[in-house]
Amino acid sequence: MKTAISIPDEIYEQAVRAVEEGRAASVSGYFADLARRDVEKTTLAELTEQWRTEEGISDEQWEQAGHDVESAFQRADAFFAARRNEKGGRAA
Repeated sequence: MKTAISIPDEIYEQAVRAVEEGRAASVSGYFADLARRDVEKTTLAELTEQWRTEEGISDEQWEQAGHDVESAFQRADAFFAARRNEKGGRAA
């Protein structure tokens, strides 16, 4: 299907750069991929909300879980940065 849309010049230029850098096959493909990812993100958000509702997870519990995950990633990052230092690599 074809359609025409109006977009700001800087957005179009980003799409052209993506094609030039090999991150997209075409400008059209760039925008199709963005739309596809938006649909997938929305779908994931809807599935997550449905799961939270079914499991009875409160907003407070959900927020705490997010903090717990973020803390775990920070600890893992510190752990691997220390290992890189021990091996003579560069720390992040």
